[in-house]
Amino acid sequence: MEILHGLKDVISLTKILFSKEMLKEEDDYLNFLSLGYKTVWNEYKIYFPIENGDLNVIYENQRLAKIKFKKLSIQYKDGLAYIAEEILENVSEANIRKTIKLIEKGV
Repeated sequence: MEILHGLKDVISLTKILFSKEMLKEEDDYLNFLSLGYKTVWNEYKIYFPIENGDLNVIYENQRLAKIKFKKLSIQYKDGLAYIAEEILENVSEANIRKTIKLIEKGV
């Protein structure tokens, strides 16, 4: 929120919500926190469910300083693919998914 506070121009952003349960109140809370900031939220939202399986993989990745996608949930991988697609505007979704599969195989 501190970064948003420093913006001088209106910016369009996509919400990325990390949660154990995807509740409307969490989205409402983020809307409340961003009141008065120059932010326009995109209609699309990315939900990363905090599941024990994903958390364990994330912790293991941090501990090993490596990225392992194989054990992450489909929803988590889909969210990562979407973020990559948004950032890498000139790369197709198909290429991003192929890259994720290569990473999973350890290539």
